[in-house]
Amino acid sequence: MQKLKIYTVLSIAFSFFLITSCSGDDDGTSTRMGYFPKSITATTVSDGSSETVTFNYNEKNQIIQLIGAESEATFGYNENGLISTVDVVNSLESYTIQYDGNIISSFTEINTNDVFDVTYSSGTYNFDGGTRTFDTNNRLIDSGSVFSIVYNTNSGPFNEVGFQPVLFFLGGDAIIRGSYFFAVNEVTSFTIPLGGELTCQTTRDDNDNIIEVSAVSSDDVEIYSYTITYEERIINL
Repeated sequence: MQKLKIYTVLSIAFSFFLITSCSGDDDGTSTRMGYFPKSITATTVSDGSSETVTFNYNEKNQIIQLIGAESEATFGYNENGLISTVDVVNSLESYTIQYDGNIISSFTEINTNDVFDVTYSSGTYNFDGGTRTFDTNNRLIDSGSVFSIVYNTNSGPFNEVGFQPVLFFLGGDAIIRGSYFFAVNEVTSFTIPLGGELTCQTTRDDNDNIIEVSAVSSDDVEIYSYTITYEERIINL
C-alpha cells in the first residue's frame, strides 16, 4: 500500500486558543468564542519554498476541508465525532476509517475496497511499516526513529477541536515534518533526521494566539517557519 499521500494538502498544521466567552442565547444555550486556524503557511527557510493550507469548518467546529496549492481533502465524521471518511479530490487515495472505540483499527480504500489493518498497543499505532506513538494527553511524541516532539503546558493546536488520530497518518512521515503536529499544547522542540533537535520560538498576538513560529537548530540557524491566521467562531457548550 502506498502511504496516504495528501501531504500537499496537510503539510502544515497548527492550532487555535480560546480567549473569551459570551452570555447564553435566548433559548438557554451557553456559548463562548474561540479562535480557529484559517490558514497556515510553512516555509523551509534554506530555499524559501513555502506552502499554505486553508481550513474550513462545519457548525460543530470540526474541520471538513483542507485546501492546499495542489490538492484538496474533505472529511466526514461518525456519530462519535471521529473522522470516518477522507476524500482526496482528483486522487484514488480516499478512505473510510474503522475504529474500535476511539482507536483506529483499519482503513478501507473507497475505490478498490482494499482493507489495510492497523494495530495498536500502549499508545503506539503500527501501520504500513511505520509507527505513531501518543502520550496519555493524546499528543504525538514520536514516529519511530523518524521524528520526536517535546511540548510544554501552554495552549497549542487543536485544543477545542479534539484529538483526531487520522490526521497523523496522512502523507506518511511528510505530514509530521511539514505540519505543526496538530498538537494540544505548544511545541517546545522537535527532532528530525540529520537536522537534530530544533527549538521552537513562538510569537503570540494580543489574544494569545500563536501567529509565528521559528524552528531553530542548535547552532541558531532557522530551519522552518510557520505563519498562522485565525477566524473567531462560536463554540456551543
